[in-house]
Amino acid sequence: MGKRILSLDFIRGLGLIGVVVNHAITYGIMLNEDNARNLLPKSPLVIFAPLLIFGTWAGMFALITGLVNAYQIYLRMKKKEDIGEALQGCFINSTLILIMHFIFLGFFTRASESLTGNGYDHSLITGSIELQQLSIPPIELFFRADALAMISASGYLTCLVLWLIWRRGNFKNTKRSVKILLEFGGIILALSQPLWNQLYPVFISALNKGGLYYIPALFLSFIAGTLHCLLPYGGYVAFGIILGIYIAEEKSIQEIKRFAKKVGFPLIILGIIFIIYHIFTVEDSLMSFFFKYKMIPPDLYLLNLGIMILWFSWFFEKLDYCSPEKHAKIARKTAVIRRFGIASLTLFVLESFWCTLWSFIFHSKLGSYSGEPDVVMTNFGLNLLFMLVVFGSWVVILKIWEKYNFKYSFEWFIVRISSKLRKQPSERSDLTKILKNE
Repeated sequence: MGKRILSLDFIRGLGLIGVVVNHAITYGIMLNEDNARNLLPKSPLVIFAPLLIFGTWAGMFALITGLVNAYQIYLRMKKKEDIGEALQGCFINSTLILIMHFIFLGFFTRASESLTGNGYDHSLITGSIELQQLSIPPIELFFRADALAMISASGYLTCLVLWLIWRRGNFKNTKRSVKILLEFGGIILALSQPLWNQLYPVFISALNKGGLYYIPALFLSFIAGTLHCLLPYGGYVAFGIILGIYIAEEKSIQEIKRFAKKVGFPLIILGIIFIIYHIFTVEDSLMSFFFKYKMIPPDLYLLNLGIMILWFSWFFEKLDYCSPEKHAKIARKTAVIRRFGIASLTLFVLESFWCTLWSFIFHSKLGSYSGEPDVVMTNFGLNLLFMLVVFGSWVVILKIWEKYNFKYSFEWFIVRISSKLRKQPSERSDLTKILKNE
């Protein structure tokens, strides 16, 4: 197996491309989800439907977080580091990503419905573009759980779980570790819906009370908040940890694929059963049930996880379990997509601002920025031009940025701050070399 898990950079890259395309269509061209639901079925933009599915695949980043951190922690412990030292990098990075999460919410996130039902919340920079006037973000905006919050919380959860099962030095007892992780992940997946139903009202109640109640509200926002919280994505973390352990132990691809099939297919079948059941029992719009929610329904989080586990094992086989020569060749051929993966945190932070800026330019100059259907939404030529400008500009920006080692990107800052806090250089200090697999 090669020295770098190329498949994870590639999968992250695909995920971020899905995010950019999904948001460009839904929020850039259509301005909001309601317009997207009404207009997309009749629009040629439906050709991008395979990428739009990534709108329900946010949990992929929880799976990757568990996988990558478990892989690195296992290798550190293999070098005779104690559990505290081994967990240090994951803990520091999760804290830095948490800080990024609050920066994103305060400055760059797009408009979102108020958690307490008081209209919409807007950030400082992106919100000022949306409102066309200075926007001061309200405090409740910082209680939203976005993808960065999920990645950070997933890192903390990985530290906690691995400390509990490895603190007595039995990290090489893989059979025991996998058994515990399967049980833990299964329990979270099974109980997520009822637990969320109980905890979400407590979260909103604490948020409404304010003052000292903001402390439990903030804690609950990561566990049982909206969209990207540990219920259910903590279950994804557990399965990611298992895959990370297997790769660190250099298990054969056959063993990994067997595990993926044993876990993936039952999850897919369960998800399909739930979907069929809800098709015949949901009284309101099925589109709203499956794609407009505060917590992703079990139908999708079970189905998606099963597909992801099988998908990951396939990518491991094709991109990583090969000769060094083929590994290097794949690295060159996948560079365009993996750039999005290398700079994924930066894209998470800046993508909404960039999309909103171009959306304002297109709609204000060619149509209307009022939110009502206009020529930018209905003209396929303008649709494609907008997609080309937004997505194409990121391709060019990342290509140029690579030449400067992605300097001043959020990844660049994290590597340098983490190295200083740990008092040792990071293996990820040269992002361009990572991209080139050198």
